[in-house]
Amino acid sequence: MKLNVKPSLVVSIPKRSYPIFVGVDIFENVDYSQFFIGNKALIVTDDHIAPILLDRVTKTLSKFADVDFLILKKW
Repeated sequence: MKLNVKPSLVVSIPKRSYPIFVGVDIFENVDYSQFFIGNKALIVTDDHIAPILLDRVTKTLSKFADVDFLILKKW
């Protein structure tokens, strides 16, 4: 079953706003097409999670948008 999820928060900048989705185990159960108004996506992760999930998430989202990512270093 694919879920329709609502943004956890919305970031507003002068020219537009964009949704941020946060959740546990949402990756496998979400209809991602509902999120893409444009054709770009940014994945923000850390250097612990990136080796585990970044490729999988990037491949999935690439079906809907041009994907880039930012890997944060642990501190």
